[in-house]
Amino acid sequence: MAYTASKIYKLTKPGSYSLGSNLYVDVKSKTNKYWYIRWSDNNQRKLLYLGSINEISYQDARGEADIKKAELVRKRREVRLNRDHESVNPPTKLAPVIETSTSKSAPYQILVDQFMQYKEPELSEKNQHNWRAALKRFGDAFGQKSLDDITSDEIYKVLNATWHKTTHMTSRGLTRLEKFYDWAIALGHYKGSNPARWLGYFEYRLPNPSTIAPSKSHPALPWKQVHDFWTELQSINSKGSKALQLLVLTGQRSGQIRKARWEDIDLETKTWTFPGINMKGKVKHEIPIDPILLKTLLSLETNGNGLLFPTEDNNVMSDNFISKTIRDMNHRRELYGKPLWVDPTDNRKINVHGFRTTFRTWSADKQLDRQASEFQIGHKLKDKVEAAYNRSNLIDIRRGIMDKWTRFVIT
Repeated sequence: MAYTASKIYKLTKPGSYSLGSNLYVDVKSKTNKYWYIRWSDNNQRKLLYLGSINEISYQDARGEADIKKAELVRKRREVRLNRDHESVNPPTKLAPVIETSTSKSAPYQILVDQFMQYKEPELSEKNQHNWRAALKRFGDAFGQKSLDDITSDEIYKVLNATWHKTTHMTSRGLTRLEKFYDWAIALGHYKGSNPARWLGYFEYRLPNPSTIAPSKSHPALPWKQVHDFWTELQSINSKGSKALQLLVLTGQRSGQIRKARWEDIDLETKTWTFPGINMKGKVKHEIPIDPILLKTLLSLETNGNGLLFPTEDNNVMSDNFISKTIRDMNHRRELYGKPLWVDPTDNRKINVHGFRTTFRTWSADKQLDRQASEFQIGHKLKDKVEAAYNRSNLIDIRRGIMDKWTRFVIT
């Protein structure tokens, strides 16, 4: 169904609406609507955004669409003529089709939405949020500008405002913006070199993040204090405490424990499988279940929806459920004048992720199998040649290591 120009201005429901002859309107909201042209070239659908309907009149948008349609007719006619005369006359070189449209690329935010549709399937829910938040910080400064109108100087202003305050977060934001522009260039939404590139450009305009804010590992508890921590943790009756207990006993990431389901636990083979979708590297991960871990699992309440730790509305619990447990433990210690649970190397309060380091340090100090310990916490082998030849997950060796670890933790 083709809409008239007058109806287009009254539309509020998000979606794409045709005005006929290649011209469309992309309605994002009541106030955000954009003209675009759609056509097919060699069986590939292509889009060309013209701009906001508040800035470009219907007559101008229709004119651009008519120009594009005329160009397409001309190109198809030339292809057909060449094909018809190819057997009689040698192929002649056609004059290049000159792009007469002066329209600009789509607004930044529209292209970000398209980019995230491409990117999101490979990201966890948490990283989807982080990517969108990072790109939105730039979008807040760019407003409704098209990609063509955004300069490196404008990107620099956004970066420079927080580069020295939140260095790592801002640096990650630049990396994500650079990836976005790589995508836009590859798909023809942006012409020219990447204005957000670090190498060869921003590396000369901004100080290196590693020099002004050296990265630090997660604060971790010394393994010799783990038993005392475990004793205190067991005195807390909450889902967060139970989830943290599983995390300490297994060395897994918070997201794996929070999203774990009973169907992934095989009591016959004494193995616990984490689907690839819940893993950082998107690869299925299997760990052994030792007697102490089994006892802890069996102490959990079962429920109807299959999750080990469902919320009241049967959804996956947030990361805060686990991290809050540690914060509350330190808060109580502070009230009673007890030493806090901290990493002694710099006195930072420990966090959930640090227990992976605690386990790995214990394993190294006890001179246990390095590969098996890395496999246990879901790390890939850094040596690619070694990894290519090693197809085993060392489950039997890990079973022995984890039995020693869990016994150490509780006694």
